[in-house]
Amino acid sequence: MPSTLLAALRLTGVLITSIVLNLALLMCPNQVRLRAHLTSVCFRWLLLVCGIRLNCKIPLSELRSAGKTVIVANHVSYLDIIILSALRPCIFLAKLEVAHWPLFGWVARSLGCIFVRRESIMGRANALRQCLKLSSDADIALFPEGTTTAAPLPALKSWAKGHAWIAQKAQAESILCLALIYENQAEAAWTDDMSLMPHLLKTLRRRETKITVTGAWVPVCDNVKPSELALTTFEQLCLAVRYEYS
Repeated sequence: MPSTLLAALRLTGVLITSIVLNLALLMCPNQVRLRAHLTSVCFRWLLLVCGIRLNCKIPLSELRSAGKTVIVANHVSYLDIIILSALRPCIFLAKLEVAHWPLFGWVARSLGCIFVRRESIMGRANALRQCLKLSSDADIALFPEGTTTAAPLPALKSWAKGHAWIAQKAQAESILCLALIYENQAEAAWTDDMSLMPHLLKTLRRRETKITVTGAWVPVCDNVKPSELALTTFEQLCLAVRYEYS
């Protein structure tokens, strides 16, 4: 099948799935847990529609049966949100700019993403409070780097500590550190200086996009400082990435 036709068919599938998901979410506006599960189911289908092939090194039964969890991951592309939600129902903490993305912003607003104004101390504090409030109904997922990058490893200086604070205050059992490793990551990555729709169409033209998902569980302890817990999550994620590249 010609790549342009394939991209057109997939984009149509993305639009239809997004409309169906939005209609479903409108029917349960205050049911956070149900909305997270509906989104997870739709995003699993969306991975198939977009030709995303996951090689998940953590058993899905383990991912989906674990207790209260905060999810963190390195951030490569807009696809990361779909992948994390498909693996385990969750609510995302995302930068405010995501709300204005074509198509993805519409879906993000509908599924109840918590948007944070990163340059504002009050904005970050308010977003953390919202995360803590919603954590009783669904897992919180976030990208501590705050933005996408093509680098295989996250940078420690960009690794925010808010997820550790949320995990401790919400009395989560663990933090799930997921490493997302794209085939041809430098080409597959989407960064802020790229236009979204041209990059999305380029992604949809590929026969398939292969992504390895690996990682580790970090137990949440109250007697550890949030900064130390955040450093542990950073180290565990980096170890997972290095293991795959070794």
